[in-house]
Amino acid sequence: MKPNADAHLAGQYRLPTLVALLLLSVGVMAQDRSVVVKGRLIDKLTGEALPYSTVYLPSRKTGTVANSEGRFVLHLTQPTETDSLVLSSVGYLSLRLPLRKFLNQAAEQAIALQPATQQLREVVVRPIDPVELVQQAMRRVSKNYPDKSALLTGFYREWVRETDFLLLSEGQLELYKSSYNRGRYSDAVRMLKGRRKPLPNYFLSGKDTCRIPDITNGPHLGIMLDVVKNTGLDNFLTLEGPSLYAYSYTGQTSVNDRLAYIIEFTPQNTQYVTTRGQFNQAIFAGKLLIDTQSLAIVKLDFTLSKNGLQVVNRDIDLLRFPIHLNSRRYVVSYQPLDDRYVLSHTQVDNNYTYRLHPAKPILNRMDFVVTQTTFDNVQKLNKKDIIKADQSFTERLMRFDETFWANDNIILEDEQ
Repeated sequence: MKPNADAHLAGQYRLPTLVALLLLSVGVMAQDRSVVVKGRLIDKLTGEALPYSTVYLPSRKTGTVANSEGRFVLHLTQPTETDSLVLSSVGYLSLRLPLRKFLNQAAEQAIALQPATQQLREVVVRPIDPVELVQQAMRRVSKNYPDKSALLTGFYREWVRETDFLLLSEGQLELYKSSYNRGRYSDAVRMLKGRRKPLPNYFLSGKDTCRIPDITNGPHLGIMLDVVKNTGLDNFLTLEGPSLYAYSYTGQTSVNDRLAYIIEFTPQNTQYVTTRGQFNQAIFAGKLLIDTQSLAIVKLDFTLSKNGLQVVNRDIDLLRFPIHLNSRRYVVSYQPLDDRYVLSHTQVDNNYTYRLHPAKPILNRMDFVVTQTTFDNVQKLNKKDIIKADQSFTERLMRFDETFWANDNIILEDEQ
């Protein structure tokens, strides 16, 4: 490792041996300790926060996402002078910063990202068939996503609130992901540690985290919302999609310093009879971003359509829950890693009305962020530790003190 000398001194003065050794020892000490990187990502032109931006250390396959205020904290061990952070957000140029810039700065730094307007001006527009583009992207899944098993470490948070939080549940997970050639059926998740605050009795049953119906439990977001692999959720990525949805190409944007096609989709039929005689419904609307070079789907942002809300609320009424779903939004992001894309972040936002008098609005959000990815010596999880997909999960009731996640990578809670 080279001594961390000032650039203007390098090559002009020969440092005394003692000084050089002192500087070297400082560098070694930096490698032996943990580093906490704090920052707030903002738009360079407007100063506005960039929510849910990605913070990633490629050499360690470690990262996190910023919260809705653009703020993040990243814990790293054994840092080296060659490590660099990559900070990125859709529509902005990525920024690569040497980790040594953060070694001795405890305060949160404002980090500005430049909008990728110039890059987009240089795009040459050619005729694009959006349906063919989506189908090509799905045909290339085995080439664009991991072809071997991976173990993901991640953090999830799930909250429900009216004015104040009614429930706040969070945990650190390990997620076994099989090759994208094999589908999701062998994927599994286990809890490393977790905690929750209690929920008022009218939402709690004996073992449930939350009785609000038809919500994917937080621990399973990394399986259920990996829509490139789990096409059982999103019929807009299946062969039947063109019979259900209208697709349109609406332009290009920048993702991780690469151009991506923007494809929007909306329901064109309320229902469709498949060749097997089963009814399939167009229940989603939204957009997906497809990398222009690899044709990998790198991000999806979609909602339940009007028809989708009717389907969900019909099931809620059958269960006689005093809840009405007003809207549901899904966001799924993938992160480049070597020559593949890996799952990075999934999020669900629900807006409900609690219909008992007086009627109350209820908001619910679930996040899962991958903080570490490894492909080395990956083994399937022990069956006794696995949280089943149909199993409600309750963490321990614990105090929410500042030391619980002291050395773990999480999504920061919003200050407001």
